[in-house]
Amino acid sequence: MRPAEIVQRFDELDARKGTLKAHLQEVADFMCPVKATVTTTGTLGAKRSSRIFDGTALRAVRTFANGLYGHLTSPAAPWFELTVKDKALARRPDVKRWLRETSERMHDALNSSNFGLAIHEVYVDLGWAGTGPIYCGEGKRNILAFSTFSVGRVCVMENEDGLVDTVFRLERMTARKIVRRWPDTASEKVRKTAEKNPTQTFDVIHAVFPREDIERFFDRRHGTLRPKAGSRNLPFASFYVEREGKNILSESGYHEMPYMVPRWTKDSEEEYGRSPGMDALADVKMVNEMSKTDIKALQKIADPPLVAPHEMALTPMRLTPGGINYYKPPTKPEPLYVPDKIRINLEYEEQRRRAIESNFFVDLFTMLAAAPREMTATEVLERAEEKLMLLGPALGRLQSELYDPLLSRVFWIMYRGGYIEPVPRALVGAGLEVEYISKLAMAMRIFEVRAVEKGLAFAAHVAEAKPDVMDNFDLDKAVVGISRRHGVPEEFIRPERDRDALRRQRAAAEEKARLEAGMEKVAGAVPLEKKVEQGSVLDMIMQGASGNA
Repeated sequence: MRPAEIVQRFDELDARKGTLKAHLQEVADFMCPVKATVTTTGTLGAKRSSRIFDGTALRAVRTFANGLYGHLTSPAAPWFELTVKDKALARRPDVKRWLRETSERMHDALNSSNFGLAIHEVYVDLGWAGTGPIYCGEGKRNILAFSTFSVGRVCVMENEDGLVDTVFRLERMTARKIVRRWPDTASEKVRKTAEKNPTQTFDVIHAVFPREDIERFFDRRHGTLRPKAGSRNLPFASFYVEREGKNILSESGYHEMPYMVPRWTKDSEEEYGRSPGMDALADVKMVNEMSKTDIKALQKIADPPLVAPHEMALTPMRLTPGGINYYKPPTKPEPLYVPDKIRINLEYEEQRRRAIESNFFVDLFTMLAAAPREMTATEVLERAEEKLMLLGPALGRLQSELYDPLLSRVFWIMYRGGYIEPVPRALVGAGLEVEYISKLAMAMRIFEVRAVEKGLAFAAHVAEAKPDVMDNFDLDKAVVGISRRHGVPEEFIRPERDRDALRRQRAAAEEKARLEAGMEKVAGAVPLEKKVEQGSVLDMIMQGASGNA
């Protein structure tokens, strides 16, 4: 694709976002003023919250982002594990060890990078904007490096499966930064500007899209067509282009899509997400306006306007504590009547605040945070069940649009860099999968545990009258499955082969003990004169067995 075509494509996609950008600007003004630069240019350090008179929405967005961060991708505990579709294969010792070690190495790589900072900002963007672009690349100091961007400067396109596979991102860079990063390809205008005014900014477009003109060659060894080597022949093309000069700064490519663009929820005919903040905007604006009015009313109640006779116009009113005002009876200064209806307003505002917090699942995250101190796990599940069900579709979208492609990208970056051990031969072609074990993911799956527990409790009650009813359940699978859904690490669960061997050893030991106990009982019942004869017979048998052996 030529540079002029890239600039034109970005301009077309950006023009289609006109209405969306105006909507996002309004949402940001009331809920995330630090991000309120969608249609306006912010000044460094400028005050952006002058229009806000009620902070409920700001706190709700913060609680929403903190809740997702702490219960989905907390660095304090593992939140995913690698596995394979074939569960029998996953239980093989060599495969099990490789999956566990690879998962731990990926966790360590994410925790040692800036992933925590970046993913929290993504959650903030999902809360107010509904779309949270994040970039995953190779780091210079660490294995991985992440960057997040405002949706106002990112344009996307979907493929036939409804997934984002094309990203055009606008970045304002100083002339000095452009020349230092691309010293050989920067345009002459940018070079001269960097010498005279290095802080002047220029628009640079980063375009990433599927490459359709991949050059291939016939691999005689494997008998298949394979892509030629080179960064310009990778599945995803990458271009950096000066918007004004339509000059290509660099052309390369990626093995995987480096941008993940999760959407909180999305209409089928739209490419950008909808957010909880958009749903709550009407309530937020109403509470904000009512709070502004109530502030004025409270000021009038605390310091009401006064009515005084006109004769006192020449005498200044003394409203300071202890001030004395002289008047001529029967007229005297008195406060102007102020209607005392503010209590009704405050009650209605509180209802709207609860509605705003409900949009951001504040009650759910507060409940989950307070659960270990105030409620049992069963009580938490019973109270959180409805909220978890409402959160389910959004979490499913996050899994397919954020976590799955991000972890795939992380795995291959580490694998190509030699940070992951070679794949066991048994796993070749088996297909890796990701199992999410975060707090919120486990809470979503715990309902299966409750169903199993209720089923077993009912069966145990019936077994009092019909003991063989328990034969309908595979208790081994039930126990292991419940343990996994409670988050028990795979290394703590004994493989089936080892379990069966342990049971055989136990059964053999019990059988031996039973036989020895039986022989002692029989020996005790034989008369004394018969014991010698029995002993000789047993000796003959044992000697014969030894001879045969």
